[in-house]
Amino acid sequence: MLLITKKTLLATLLTLVLFSVATPLSAGSCPLITEVGLPSVVGSGAWLGDELVVVDFFQRELFRYSHAGVQKASRPLSAIQGLPQSYEPRAIRADGSQVTLQFNGGQFAQLGQGLEVMGRWNLASRRSQQREDGREILRIYSTWVKSGDYIFYCGDFQTGGGYESGFAVSSWPSVDTVEEVRLVDSAAQEMAYCRLNLPNLAAGEDGTFYALVSDSVAGEPETSTQIMKVEADEGGIEWKLLNDRVRFPPRPELPRFRNDEGFAAVMKKMERSIMPAGLFLDPRGDRLYVLLREPEGPTVTWSLQSVDAETGKKIGKPTVLPSQSPHLIVVPGVEQWALLEQGVALGFKEIRSKGLRLVSADDIRRASDSPTGGEICTP
Repeated sequence: MLLITKKTLLATLLTLVLFSVATPLSAGSCPLITEVGLPSVVGSGAWLGDELVVVDFFQRELFRYSHAGVQKASRPLSAIQGLPQSYEPRAIRADGSQVTLQFNGGQFAQLGQGLEVMGRWNLASRRSQQREDGREILRIYSTWVKSGDYIFYCGDFQTGGGYESGFAVSSWPSVDTVEEVRLVDSAAQEMAYCRLNLPNLAAGEDGTFYALVSDSVAGEPETSTQIMKVEADEGGIEWKLLNDRVRFPPRPELPRFRNDEGFAAVMKKMERSIMPAGLFLDPRGDRLYVLLREPEGPTVTWSLQSVDAETGKKIGKPTVLPSQSPHLIVVPGVEQWALLEQGVALGFKEIRSKGLRLVSADDIRRASDSPTGGEICTP
């Protein structure tokens, strides 16, 4: 008969407690799915319920995938009645139980669960009724997010005195006014990143927005990248740094480009740079994630740094993502995050898809809470 004394029981319990503290949570599996029929060039993606919707800019086609990464359907935009057929698609964003698809020319369309058109808006060529200068929207870049009754975006504007670029807030969907434009000292560089459709903006609840900005936006020399918080309501719009002590590496200065050759040069400069490459809000709304890229020879280390959405303080250490591809499109979701891997950029239409990884949102959150960064999943 085995006798267990109090001393032995306490020692056993202590060992179990210490083991549970020292042993990290086991990570799930997230292999690269290559047989899912991804478009040759992925432009943007969004979750529609538990399905992933990906848009191919150049083929003008939408692809749908199940939560397991299995392709369910592909649909040309020309087959969807009510879409602006003479405009090119630019970006797709989750919008509650629907998705919003942006086209060039300031055209927007809201799509339902069956990809049917629920509404259309034109945000360009709208004069402000709120400002004496009568600022007019000329161009909305692919970087934009919506929250409550507002849309936050990058754009070019025309005034009586000429042209200007900057961040802007407009009412939505009643888009007759530009509520406020924030001109920035480094407008050329800020807008360069907006033009590339990098996810530098994030939306919270009820008119709260966040943006990755250079220090020069805050009137300082450009030595790092910070997070700006924007709060819009009927009383006005407040712009401020989320936490002026929390900084990330500076983003490289990008040359202008007008053709494939120039675009490839811009992307090559990014591929060689250590920089923040995206900003996302956790679906629970209490934290942000800054996507960081760090090249190491032919591969890239991608990681997520968690930041408290209220205080702006960093949470834990950066968590390494299970991808080393030159380019990565990250699509956060309530249950899963999609990582769309892409190869080296050789031109506008030459950023080839390599595959898809699906990562548990809970695993990302748990790993970001770890003081050492933690492991998200096993490739």
